[in-house]
Amino acid sequence: MKDTCLILATILLLAALGLVRFIGCDRVFGVQGASYGPAVQFRQVSQLDFATSDPASITTQPFLLDTQQGNLIVVWIWYNSNAGSVASVQDSAGNTNYQVAVPRVVGTGPDLSNDAQEIWYAIVQTPGTEVTVMANFQGTPFTTKKAIFAHEYSGFSTSTPFTGTFNVGSGTAPNNLDTQVASGPVSISVDLLFGAGILRMVGLADTSAGFTPRVMTADGNISEDIIPPPNVPLGATFICHGGGDWLVQAARFKVS
Repeated sequence: MKDTCLILATILLLAALGLVRFIGCDRVFGVQGASYGPAVQFRQVSQLDFATSDPASITTQPFLLDTQQGNLIVVWIWYNSNAGSVASVQDSAGNTNYQVAVPRVVGTGPDLSNDAQEIWYAIVQTPGTEVTVMANFQGTPFTTKKAIFAHEYSGFSTSTPFTGTFNVGSGTAPNNLDTQVASGPVSISVDLLFGAGILRMVGLADTSAGFTPRVMTADGNISEDIIPPPNVPLGATFICHGGGDWLVQAARFKVS
């Protein structure tokens, strides 16, 4: 009987981890609240992963909560094309003020040489219910994999939320090891550092460094954030589990 219970518990644990990696931490565990106190709150994330059919755009699933005026939305987009790029981002509530925080970067190595990612952002001017976020592509049309992840936060500057500071990193981690990989350092005051990365084989948030995971996909891609101590230059760090190519970006957003 004990063996049967142990097997069932193991199966349930693996199923829960699979759901987390596939649809995001917040949708499984309801992680809608703050990690950083009342001033800054992570509210929700919505996503669409592994879309291939539409060469011109990709749209998230609807947010579970109504978006709120004045909140910050950070959008991470990755796609399997080294010839295309994101032309614009908009949402179904009518907000068209999305701007680039970290421009398009193409990966390196045999696994990621055809993969690219970008980070965009906007302050919500028009709130809405069941809001979706869309990225529109330009350049050579492609029907290979693409994904979009929209993160909503409160407590940020509504006039200049992006500080203009960002960094990127890429490389290849040794096989069969857990390797810490990072963007270059970003100078930090008391602002939020948002990081996102494509990692092969499996990517994990660097929770030992204080990062909170926000998205973990089935193929090891991940987003995370942190408010570090004042005046500590810090890059977005991830754990590349099992080795492989990696591409990560980090952007700094100004707390109000």
